[in-house]
Amino acid sequence: KALCERLGLRLRKDGDVQKDWKSVDAVVVQGALDEKALANIKTLLEVPVGVLSAPAANLPAGVTVMHEASAVTGPVPERVGGGALVCTGG
Repeated sequence: KALCERLGLRLRKDGDVQKDWKSVDAVVVQGALDEKALANIKTLLEVPVGVLSAPAANLPAGVTVMHEASAVTGPVPERVGGGALVCTGG
């Protein structure tokens, strides 16, 4: 319930989470993901809300993996959720 309130999502009476027109479109994860965070991410992906994260083991299918543009030297691995290049400028 707290996650829904924080992101502007609706928790329906049947337990499903529904996106509202004022809900967030994407969540960017920084840092390691514990089991509780992984469970929350799986819930967000069902809504659907975009979830972006740095490369990590055990990311759920549907999470977009962020790659530092300066470190990419070839094709990024294919996955459900795709990839995003992070450009810091400079």
